[in-house]
Amino acid sequence: MTYQSLRSAPQSDDRNGKRPSLLIVDDDYDTCDLIRAFLSQDFDCDMAYDGETAIDKISANDYAAIIADLMLPKMDGYEVLARASGLAPSTPIIIVTAMSCDVVKAMEMGAFDYIAKPFDPEQVEMSVRRAVNLHYHMPNIVDH
Repeated sequence: MTYQSLRSAPQSDDRNGKRPSLLIVDDDYDTCDLIRAFLSQDFDCDMAYDGETAIDKISANDYAAIIADLMLPKMDGYEVLARASGLAPSTPIIIVTAMSCDVVKAMEMGAFDYIAKPFDPEQVEMSVRRAVNLHYHMPNIVDH
């Protein structure tokens, strides 16, 4: 799939016509706001600023994708990744990190993709659109 085909793809949840919801998890408020600014035209964006809050929100909501930093207070991104995978197994998780050595471990743990800091808005958008496309258009192996 090309960026253009992903960009022009309809962005609604086929099950109920609502815009897909994303969870952005980062302890840096500016980073959350920046990612939300990239994506808010097509997605409903919820935010959490620590790992524990992220898990509470994942437990209570059905997100199309989760974008999570690995360096978080209260519960690191690896623990968020592990717990979120159990709570929402069909929800793709995109990790954000400035440390390239973290990527391999996170991918081995089941992360869908990663975004390196500093990030490019087009890369963020493309990764999220691929994740949402997977979430809504691939046959679900696990029921929500």
